[in-house]
Amino acid sequence: MGISITPQAPGCFVTFRTLAPDSRRMIRGRIFCSRCVFFCVVSCYTGSNLETVQDFRRYVGNVMVIEHYQEFIELAKYTNFHKASEALHISPSTLSKHINALEAQYGTRLFERDKKQVSLTASGAVLLEYAQKIWQTYEKSIREMASSTEPQAITLTGIIEGPSEHAVMATLMAYASNRGIKRRIRIANAGNLAPEEQMALLTSGKSDCFVSYGLVESEQYPGVKVEHLMDVPLCMVVDAKNPLASRESVRLSNLSGGTFVQMVGPYFSPLWKILEDLLQDRGIPHASKPVLVESTYDYLSLNLGNRILIIPENEQAAELRNSAHSSVVPIEDEGFSFPLTVAYVESRMDESLQCLIDGLRHCYSGE
Repeated sequence: MGISITPQAPGCFVTFRTLAPDSRRMIRGRIFCSRCVFFCVVSCYTGSNLETVQDFRRYVGNVMVIEHYQEFIELAKYTNFHKASEALHISPSTLSKHINALEAQYGTRLFERDKKQVSLTASGAVLLEYAQKIWQTYEKSIREMASSTEPQAITLTGIIEGPSEHAVMATLMAYASNRGIKRRIRIANAGNLAPEEQMALLTSGKSDCFVSYGLVESEQYPGVKVEHLMDVPLCMVVDAKNPLASRESVRLSNLSGGTFVQMVGPYFSPLWKILEDLLQDRGIPHASKPVLVESTYDYLSLNLGNRILIIPENEQAAELRNSAHSSVVPIEDEGFSFPLTVAYVESRMDESLQCLIDGLRHCYSGE
């Protein structure tokens, strides 16, 4: 099997060509640099063309990984998708996809489902005992490896793990490598936690660095230092049929009296508070329509109607620009932005962590 990879731009996407296993067709795709090998393998063995990060996410959602055993155990414990997903800090739809992947791996149904709860099938009951042993062994191996002589990894949480930050992560890894950072960088799956829960991870030592919007130092978290990385411009997303959709840019005065999407969820509710304060400070009268948002992926499938969605100008906005159903328009008003910040425990600062924070500032602001 041969693989040909062609770089398109630094820290961005590359195209690839590879011969499929049946040797009868050439697989082509456009892939993200830091994931290139895995993208190529996935494309080759599925015969799929992975054109975007969304394609990759949809495929990976159907592939079984070891963490699915933990999710299987939690669902068996709570017998309810919503309760289990809350305990796991993932969305119910994501949990459902992972359980489907597990069932596909074993070729049998593991749960009987109804509208309110689930119950183990006979096959599921058999697997549960093995799943618990597998997960316990996996966690034990992680603990023993962490206590080895290798330097402990730096753990990042917050928006850095989201799909809109893949390019940032690739640049950050390169920055750290070029400066000889001595500790590995680990991205923890905690992006949908509320800021106070993220802070708890930070103060308990389960996270070393928390990247999010609008963090401030507080007496509630003594010893936690917050630094400003950059101000992220905001943009407007509207339905393609909205009269504002054809504009090259808008001012906030153009949005006066509009109905804004109020994103509701553990992570997103604080962001709405920042946005609402910005609108009020500028005297923009508005209405709001609450919408439950469980992850950043929900942006992409949101039916806006006549509502206005305000989001940071990042790769997520870039993906929405390619949608035939919505339009992304820059907002010209100076200072209409989200402050991007990083929090860490000052007493745990070392050379590697300082290098990482410098790298974050470089990646986001170009300093």
